[in-house]
Amino acid sequence: NEDGGEEEVEEEEEEAISSNPHMKKQKLSVTESSMYNASNIRKPKKDMLRQSCISALRRLSNQGGISSKQKRVLLTDIITCSAKGEYSMVEVAYEMLCLESATNAESEYDEDEDAALAEEEFADQCRVFADKMSD
Repeated sequence: NEDGGEEEVEEEEEEAISSNPHMKKQKLSVTESSMYNASNIRKPKKDMLRQSCISALRRLSNQGGISSKQKRVLLTDIITCSAKGEYSMVEVAYEMLCLESATNAESEYDEDEDAALAEEEFADQCRVFADKMSD
């Protein structure tokens, strides 16, 4: 039946995600869940991570945290790595610094403070990665 096919695809996606050392299953906080709109519900977690990372790069660029050139270099790296079926370093950094810190926050106050710190650390790493790629 049709439901069986969808379950099989979900199992294959989960198996692919769990076999990748850079992607580990994690429970999303309310804040993170709100980042994903209804159109992303059926997307694999890999795509959700990638799109959230790209959105974060756009936000950092718009806020002046990284330059337009740095954003362009990092987006190019994401696209290149994606075409090879790999994760870029900026995606790994985003997952480790932003997503994992949000799931580890113990209270609402800690979550807000931790999110701001995580975003600044992510911006620092973005600048480092972009500068290394530009050399």
